[in-house]
Amino acid sequence: MNPPKKNSLHLVELSSYEPGLFLDKIAKRLNMSSDRELGKALGIPSSVISKIRHKAIPISAKNLLAIHDASEVPIKKLRKMMGDNREFFS
Repeated sequence: MNPPKKNSLHLVELSSYEPGLFLDKIAKRLNMSSDRELGKALGIPSSVISKIRHKAIPISAKNLLAIHDASEVPIKKLRKMMGDNREFFS
């Protein structure tokens, strides 16, 4: 039997993953007061923002890069802000 792969949990399965709080922090940093405004600033449809907020879908790499570009927060810090503490390159 093969041992479980390190970091095999999907992001939405992590108990520390709180996308709603993460999106709130990003919105505050960008001075946005609604998911509609946030989505427009990030170039992400507000329907996708809502699905992320409610853990229906994870934050994709494309969306994470959009958040990085708009907020200028390093990717590693963004991952920590959203509760993703997995190590991929250790």
